[in-house]
Amino acid sequence: MNKENFISNSVLRQIGYIVVCIILAGVILYNISTFLSGFLGAICMYMLLLHPLRWLHIKNKWNITLSVIVLMLVMSSIIFFPIYLLINLLTKKLSLIFTHKDEIEITLKNAVSKIHNSFGIDILNEKYLSNVAEISANMIQSIVNTTFDSIIQLLIALFILFFMLINYKELENWFLQNVPLKKNNLSSLNKKLKGMIISNAVGVPLVSLLQACVALIGFLIIGLPDAFSWFILMIFAGMVPVVGTALVYIPAVIVMIANGQVTEGYILLAFCILIVGSVDNVFRFLIQKKMADVHPLITVFGVILGVNLFGFIGIIFGPILFSLLFWMFNLYKLEFIDNEVEQKIED
Repeated sequence: MNKENFISNSVLRQIGYIVVCIILAGVILYNISTFLSGFLGAICMYMLLLHPLRWLHIKNKWNITLSVIVLMLVMSSIIFFPIYLLINLLTKKLSLIFTHKDEIEITLKNAVSKIHNSFGIDILNEKYLSNVAEISANMIQSIVNTTFDSIIQLLIALFILFFMLINYKELENWFLQNVPLKKNNLSSLNKKLKGMIISNAVGVPLVSLLQACVALIGFLIIGLPDAFSWFILMIFAGMVPVVGTALVYIPAVIVMIANGQVTEGYILLAFCILIVGSVDNVFRFLIQKKMADVHPLITVFGVILGVNLFGFIGIIFGPILFSLLFWMFNLYKLEFIDNEVEQKIED
């Protein structure tokens, strides 16, 4: 029989080696899947902090340990301060709901009745309205629990990040020497991954912050009670796909109507739909196009995927995974298909 019909021993050994590596990687990933969000978070923060680290350590001659500690303290402050504000706010609201449960239900019934009389719309079913305080308390409790889970993952990410930054030169050398890709494709991978991370890890929260700032101006002008608290909630709600800030401004409108500010409530509703919604689209288009050319559908479906996989923190990681999948197809074409075409042309 012709030897060309057999697979060479070299190819068989390579296939066996790859299979063993995949099995071991699968076993490891399965057993540390709880920490996967933390690992992805460490990679994201590493990509964001690598350039500032080089600037401090190489250009300004700072000690590597001091440089890493300073950058991690800055990053931790940026991450945990908004989370602290959110937890503090939700804890106070949860206490208020439990203390004034009956009054809240009566007030909401009056507001819903006014809306029904004005527009003929029942925004809440009577069955749910009677338990609205309990439902709200459960929702807030769930958000608080999810936030604490995210904090644990962020602490894991910071722990991993410390060692990644301390050994960043060795990590880069290992990556360049062991990843089986061409140098130009490795450079493309680094550039694309950095762009996706900046677009999502920086762009998404920044868009939400800008949108919340515009909303805060409207809150103050219209006279929404406790406007700063609604502003904090608006920042986090703005990162949620599809519904977004409606999670905040619709309850805010109901609260205003319940307090007898009917006209102001309707003005607030119109302002949020027309102005805040438009501002969101404008900021998202300008900022994310500037940072990385990420299609809006990738962002939406990526967020849905990320939330299902990692919880709230998946708002950042989901679009990155989605974008990375499409880039991997492109990488396969560059690494193998285009390479074969070049070889045929040379032959």
